[in-house]
Amino acid sequence: MSLVQPAQAAAILLTIDIAKLRHDVLIEAASWKNRKRLILPNTAAEFRLFADYLHGLKCPVRVVFEAIGKYHRPLAHLLKAEGFHLELIASLAVARKQRLLEDVHRSAQSSIGIPVVYDSEAVAMFRVVLGEMIRLCQL
Repeated sequence: MSLVQPAQAAAILLTIDIAKLRHDVLIEAASWKNRKRLILPNTAAEFRLFADYLHGLKCPVRVVFEAIGKYHRPLAHLLKAEGFHLELIASLAVARKQRLLEDVHRSAQSSIGIPVVYDSEAVAMFRVVLGEMIRLCQL
């Protein structure tokens, strides 16, 4: 199992908290004053609009998310087909369970071909952004 090296710093970082009915999206760019928060319903029509929005940003976009069951697959397929750089984050809970980690890695690599990220810097960044999303939801 090889480690994936983190991508070059993209102009826009997009993190997605995957869920069954909707996905919470947080978008951050160095040139923006504030982060943007979106709620993305888990439908093909919304995914299409979201991909069009990302293309409209006209900057490289780094999409980071954690695979939860099978709910990440439709969005991941669309974003990969549209040419975006995708990364899966292996959470600490998954990392503690080696068998589950291998299953997630094998499933992600074979089903959609997205590299699984074990980079501690990427995991830490995802956790910070996820904490920010939770804080924004509580406001």
